[in-house]
Amino acid sequence: MTPARAKGEDSTYGAAMVAVGLAGAAIAIGAFSLYGGKAAASAAFGTVLAIANLFVLGKVIRAMMPEPEPVPGEEPGTQEPGPQKGSPAAWGIFALLKVVGLFALVLVAVKADWVTPLGFLVGYGALPIGIVMAQLARGMSAR
Repeated sequence: MTPARAKGEDSTYGAAMVAVGLAGAAIAIGAFSLYGGKAAASAAFGTVLAIANLFVLGKVIRAMMPEPEPVPGEEPGTQEPGPQKGSPAAWGIFALLKVVGLFALVLVAVKADWVTPLGFLVGYGALPIGIVMAQLARGMSAR
């Protein structure tokens, strides 16, 4: 992976994680002001799981993507894909275990009455909101 390409990918990935966190914080503050502490804790729990899910998903996707092989004298980003960094089957199994773990954690938290299901879902909704916010910010900065 070329340094310029890696830096751009990392900044977009980091921006998405920050945007998810900011959206989740806004959701948790709104939940606290409207519905109280348990709703805010549920939204915060959903946001933390959303950020953790985004982090792990990013690692899995990066591991499955082939690294471009640098060719002297060529523009960065025009190289042919090289070998993958791991077995796709192993990463697929890891991704499946991640989903099972996520569902198990949510089930335990809801069954133990630590969080409310609706509050959790609203907090987890910070994931798509944050990703869209990060992509819009990236598009605006490219102009």
